[in-house]
Amino acid sequence: MKSLNILMVFPQLPYPPESGGRIVTFEMVRFLLQRHQVRIASLQHRSEDIESAIHLEKMGAKVTMEKAPSRKSVPRLLRSVFSDCPYKAHRFYSKQLDLRIQNHLNLERFDVIHAQNFYMAQYIKGTEPCRKVYYKENYEGLLLKRYAATLPNPVTRMFWQREAEKTSRFETNLGRRFDATLCISPADAERLRAASPDIDWQSIAPCINLDEHCYRRREQSPPMLLFLGMLNYFPNVDAAEYFVRKIFPAVRNRVSGVEVCFCGHSPDSRMQRLSKYPGVKVIGSVDDPSDFMERCSVFIIPLRIGGGVRLKLLQALAKGCAVVSTSIGSEGLAFEHRKHLLIADEPDAFADGVVQLLKDAALRESLGLQGHRQVEQHYSPSIVLPSLERVYLGENNLSGRV
Repeated sequence: MKSLNILMVFPQLPYPPESGGRIVTFEMVRFLLQRHQVRIASLQHRSEDIESAIHLEKMGAKVTMEKAPSRKSVPRLLRSVFSDCPYKAHRFYSKQLDLRIQNHLNLERFDVIHAQNFYMAQYIKGTEPCRKVYYKENYEGLLLKRYAATLPNPVTRMFWQREAEKTSRFETNLGRRFDATLCISPADAERLRAASPDIDWQSIAPCINLDEHCYRRREQSPPMLLFLGMLNYFPNVDAAEYFVRKIFPAVRNRVSGVEVCFCGHSPDSRMQRLSKYPGVKVIGSVDDPSDFMERCSVFIIPLRIGGGVRLKLLQALAKGCAVVSTSIGSEGLAFEHRKHLLIADEPDAFADGVVQLLKDAALRESLGLQGHRQVEQHYSPSIVLPSLERVYLGENNLSGRV
């Protein structure tokens, strides 16, 4: 296979792989570095990113970074209100990074440009003399539409509905600058084809390294439920509040001593307030979530807002966890209710699923084992990522699904 020189434009460095987006991009970079040259252009969000860049360069990548704009910028927010561009496009735009990318393109010959998510795809003009690939982890407009539907205040709901419409238009229109347009979820690809039928939206599944997420169980007593994810990300915060207030009381009434732990980076004030509820522990950041995943009795994904796919579900099933999820939490992945996990969308049904698993060790073991086998067969890097190489080479007849 021809060795390629690839420019990958990311919103954040793909190391350490501690969140869904970083897990996706880190596996890509690690796989591609085995036989291609990779330059990463990314925003720098924290001082620790310097050490992350050094790690990636030791792996063989070249890294370019520019400081990310502030998350709380009133001028950018106001510009987005009075512009056709959504807020995220303003928030992730750095003139300095744009200039660095253009400089690399002027000085170096690339075979492929890979732009991750719409707010980084805006850096690509469409006239670059190489193959251009647009990769979407989420259908962001859909995610915001689902978020708006959960809001009780009509004024706030109207604002976010408008933002969802702006985002959908912006992210689909960007697809016309690229030679290939990819989604992580076949469900998102289908929706985007319906919204913009002139663009050939296709899907390539996510993947997870099974050597690092190996099958191992050692449950603790008393029983422990686990939620894993970035704890300042609004779909995760909404899911946590929904579970604690609407579902967990029914579980506690039927299973004595049960606890729920919320693990992940940067718990915001809404998350921290949940720790006042009986049986709720907001752990926050942990160096390695594997210990919690191996000890949990049931892994919960009570998401009501989302797009793309949930890498936390792949992580949990790779570990052999028994999972209860909403339909949105399992969307876009090839897992079946009662074969690989339990799926429930109403609070009472979700509580019933959790209680059933807490009381039935054989069912927990069966679902965890079957889920692990499904991950092994469909979501390992050696199975998924050769398809990405074929797209880079122009062999992108993926029939909408991989």
